[in-house]
Amino acid sequence: MFRPYSFDDPNEFHTPRPSAGDPRGRHGRHAYKEQADEVLEASANLTDYQKMAAELFNNKIRGLGFSVLFAAQSHGLSLQEFIQLDLMTNVAAFDAGIVSWNEKTKWSSVRPFSAIRYLYGDRPLTAWGGPVQGTVTDLPASEWKEYLNLPDHPEYPSVSIAMCEAQAEAARRFFGSGGLNWSVPAPVGSSTVEPGVTPREDIMLAPWETWTDFAHECGLSRLWGGLHFMSAIEASRQFGPKIGKKAYKFVTRHIEGNVAPLPPAPADSWD
Repeated sequence: MFRPYSFDDPNEFHTPRPSAGDPRGRHGRHAYKEQADEVLEASANLTDYQKMAAELFNNKIRGLGFSVLFAAQSHGLSLQEFIQLDLMTNVAAFDAGIVSWNEKTKWSSVRPFSAIRYLYGDRPLTAWGGPVQGTVTDLPASEWKEYLNLPDHPEYPSVSIAMCEAQAEAARRFFGSGGLNWSVPAPVGSSTVEPGVTPREDIMLAPWETWTDFAHECGLSRLWGGLHFMSAIEASRQFGPKIGKKAYKFVTRHIEGNVAPLPPAPADSWD
């Protein structure tokens, strides 16, 4: 099991029971259907911007990694300062991932594709029909597919959003402000899901003027991609910033030397 850096026990963070995780639960079928229909509505109305934003945030190097690199360059950080920022944001994302997985194991919630098949069977839906198909008005529910490739693990809460929120909070505290002003070009046809077709013209993602804007759109991108219900997005937004704060304090203590020295290794530790 992985151990977090900035806190001792992932169980100090809690997510509420998924609001509509079980159609037979106390929230009932209506709430279960409502969250699935929200995903279907987003799927049916996907824009080129939403598709490209979903792809950007799905790629953790391009989304999380490059945002930190851009912030470091725009603030004119020295190499040492960049190393400190990079460590801080990576600790935040790593520890947020541990908490997310701890909660995923607890709730073991289904993904939208399971809920949609359960609710609608083979009945026709209006939704994105697959690569280069656009919106289809008579798509059998059993053939519905999310825009992004589906991760093979429980839905609730979202690891990606927790990482974005934790990184954003750590970066805000490092810089002492929430400004980001990052934008990402998406050239015509540069999609990896619909290569050569999407976007239909050169577009610019964002600009994300603040880290808050960045984290907010990271969350929406998982709905656009068809991977998460809003309840998972909102849950991750609750604990992600708390972990970012802890990561900032953890790394800052080490930068300032306010940590106890490690005990010497046993003489036979290399045997």
